[in-house]
Amino acid sequence: MPSLNDIRARLNQRGVDITPSAWSPTKQKSISSSQEKASSSTAQNIGLALTEAHKTNVAQDTAKASTPDQTLTNDANSQEHEHVDSSMQNATNPGPSSSSLAGRKAALEAKNGVKHPLQNEWTLYVDMQRAHGTFSGDQYEATLKRVGHFTSLESFFDTFATLRRPSRQEKNSNYHLFKNGVKPMWEDPVNAAGGRWIITLRDRGRTAGSRLVHEALLDRSWMWLVLALIGETLDDNDLVTGAVCSLRGKGDRIAIWTRRKEPIDELNAMGEKLLDVLNLQHEPSVQMEFSFNFGSKDKPHLYTKKSMAGLASTAPSA
Repeated sequence: MPSLNDIRARLNQRGVDITPSAWSPTKQKSISSSQEKASSSTAQNIGLALTEAHKTNVAQDTAKASTPDQTLTNDANSQEHEHVDSSMQNATNPGPSSSSLAGRKAALEAKNGVKHPLQNEWTLYVDMQRAHGTFSGDQYEATLKRVGHFTSLESFFDTFATLRRPSRQEKNSNYHLFKNGVKPMWEDPVNAAGGRWIITLRDRGRTAGSRLVHEALLDRSWMWLVLALIGETLDDNDLVTGAVCSLRGKGDRIAIWTRRKEPIDELNAMGEKLLDVLNLQHEPSVQMEFSFNFGSKDKPHLYTKKSMAGLASTAPSA
């Protein structure tokens, strides 16, 4: 993955309008309809630029991890652990190129107080479900730990620079990214009438090489989803309330939560767009399905259900 400075540099290269005049919080309080459209467009450009910055490095990340039957020695594990624990900020070490210099300039601007607000505020939680079974809402909420809240690109960078990649978290742990004011719980009134698009990623190879490929895919998919959400490039109808990345023994999962179960055609379109944004259409051993949070499950066949391992089915919406 590129460094945070590289992401900042690519924002500048994409010509994203992040000047103080365009992003002034005081001006946004009395924003006009035309300004609101411009702000939304800029937020989407940020999401596209951020996602593109990561996509350009996928081939390198995957190539490094795709050697068949690769043996993981203790030294290799140690080096990888050190590499990951340094988090995204030290994921790459670019030389003094024009990109890195531009990134340093952007970082200096941020240090001097220049802020680039996001369209929505987001809160990040982590939890570790050490025991299986049914939890009450209060018991589950007690396991949640808030690890970040961000309203701008700068606070997003600051938050994610401190985190481990999902693949380095313990099994049964979860990252939860939700819009401010929404709890990552089915019981939250915003989520109660909705559902979830769930993408399951399984490592079927069971070799050292396939494990590394799987981990790279999980980390990449979660990062791209986060960037798409904060950049407002995934959801045009305010359906999404948040996203979850879950590490599980039978298959790691990435999900987006929606505030409604209908209209079905819009949710199916979002599911297709999700696969496209994450570039998972042709990944083997990937499955996607829609699940309700609460209520009747008598129409599951109306939602797109896909298996990228060679099977695919899409039922027409009613």
